[in-house]
Amino acid sequence: MTKIHRLLLVLTGLVITEFLSVPTSSGQPRTKDLLGVSSSPVAVDEALAASKFAETALLTYKTLEGETLFALQVKPDLKAPPRRPRDYVIMVSSAATQGGEGWIASQQIAQEIIAKADDTDRIALWAFSTPDNKATFSLTRGLVSPRGDAKNLADALQELKVKNYPSGDTDLKHALRKALSSFDGKEGRQRIVLFLGDGLSTHNPLVAADRQALCKEMVERQIAFFPVPLGVQLSPENLHGLATGTGGAVLRTRVL
Repeated sequence: MTKIHRLLLVLTGLVITEFLSVPTSSGQPRTKDLLGVSSSPVAVDEALAASKFAETALLTYKTLEGETLFALQVKPDLKAPPRRPRDYVIMVSSAATQGGEGWIASQQIAQEIIAKADDTDRIALWAFSTPDNKATFSLTRGLVSPRGDAKNLADALQELKVKNYPSGDTDLKHALRKALSSFDGKEGRQRIVLFLGDGLSTHNPLVAADRQALCKEMVERQIAFFPVPLGVQLSPENLHGLATGTGGAVLRTRVL
């Protein structure tokens, strides 16, 4: 037993020595990626995310039996389709968990979306937390034009900043179903739920069947769910589940 303990101590010492011997750059510890090349953590992430087809369209591989295999990238030159008018339903979590940077970021993002929206777009701004009508409600009273109803949107943003503050918990299922009522079903428009929050539903927890039902409803109505994770404690099941289940994507940002 003593010999085993000594062996473990020796191996541990070797690992620590190897770790400390790796050079540093700009104050960041350097690591070795899977290719054995020393690089920063950011560079490692970029290397792992990079495709083998990024540098060449043809790859070859020789098997142990001597057979040569190849992979050829086929990339048709497709023109981007014309931009369709968009309906944005922006959901801003006003739960207590959003106090601080999350609350600041959600207001900044909502303001930028409104400022950069196209003349043909429409926007509905929602605040949500508990099922109470004074806690989960549309500040714009439905979808409005960013140009024709500019004052309505400006007033909604001001109300969000001045009259609302992070408090209470969240009933995500109730809030999402209520916000989905903003979409009026007009044809030829992209329908987007831009969710700004942590995805928690502590007031009324979401289970797998609830997420599946919500995804089914949004898919049938051609609504895509795009969450921006904000807050200290996140719910990946709800954020990623609702995004991937509707054809949306999780968007990440940082507070400046």
